[in-house]
Amino acid sequence: MFQQMVRLTLAATIWRKYRNYIVGILSLVAFWLLLNFIHQDYLSYAQLDVEANQSMIAYSYVLKWGLILLSAGVFIRYVKKPLSSDKNKTLQREMEKSHKINKESPVSASSETLENDPFANIRTKKSLRSEADFVLEKSADKKK
Repeated sequence: MFQQMVRLTLAATIWRKYRNYIVGILSLVAFWLLLNFIHQDYLSYAQLDVEANQSMIAYSYVLKWGLILLSAGVFIRYVKKPLSSDKNKTLQREMEKSHKINKESPVSASSETLENDPFANIRTKKSLRSEADFVLEKSADKKK
């Protein structure tokens, strides 16, 4: 049972991480196989009348390899994600805008909010100390 759960978890992790590659490669291979079958069928047809279709056979190879290269380019474009998509650009602009607003007019805390704020004493401290700082202080005091 545990082994099956590990397998499913591993498969799900791989699928989530490499889904674009897996789907892209399977689609690319399926397209290339289909293209190859169609080309082989055309070559069989062209053998019936060799003299008339000699130039068309050369064009069929050019077309076949052109489609193979085009499909490889589409695959690379599909798999490779752009570094900054339109969605990321708008998000980045909004973040820069809000950052500029915060720099230009910092919000000053009014006395009403400081009185009702339970964390006001923490904000006014010079430095915050953790539990580890207290332990280090105690061990330094014991050494003295």
